[in-house]
Amino acid sequence: MLIFLLPVLGKAQPVPKSFRADTLQQKFKFPGKVVHAARWVDKLGTNSLILTEGKETWHTGKDGNGDSREKSLYAYHIINGDSLLWKLTDYVRDCPLDVITEFRAGSVRITDLDKNGISETWMMYSTTCTGDVSVRTLKLVLHQGSNKYVIRGTSQTSSQMMDNEAGGKFVPDWSFGQLPDGFLEYAKALWVEYLFDYPDEATK
Repeated sequence: MLIFLLPVLGKAQPVPKSFRADTLQQKFKFPGKVVHAARWVDKLGTNSLILTEGKETWHTGKDGNGDSREKSLYAYHIINGDSLLWKLTDYVRDCPLDVITEFRAGSVRITDLDKNGISETWMMYSTTCTGDVSVRTLKLVLHQGSNKYVIRGTSQTSSQMMDNEAGGKFVPDWSFGQLPDGFLEYAKALWVEYLFDYPDEATK
């Protein structure tokens, strides 16, 4: 497997700090459980990034037979506590098996790779309907301001359960080609770091 090291960033990078997301709950009414909340300052003002995961719900399947599950996740970027810069929503619906809709713990990054004073936000998550231990759909989402860039692909279960056909796919949107040098390299490194569904297994 190719190993990419996250590029060394300069001293001018944003410094995010955790905060209590419930301070913004009344205005923006985030659904689900908050799994990440970070705040930092750049040219746009005071930025708040909040990630939440909704509850799994059950309902009758589309064909009327059996039960189906669904679950959603959300991300919000708020400026100065009162203006929504962007909102991300993704989900799995009509799944008769197990629903996996979750952010990759620890994958959030706040950077300013092009040093223009406006931060980039990075996050990875899975949205999968599965009945066994197999690779999952994996996405990496980059926002620069309100512009969104996505890499789609698949995970690997662990280093002991490598799927060389279905697993480890990495497909950037065409829009990644419009970004300055260094962005795709950074994305590849972050992808490799959070590729495994069971990372503890990968380090044994």
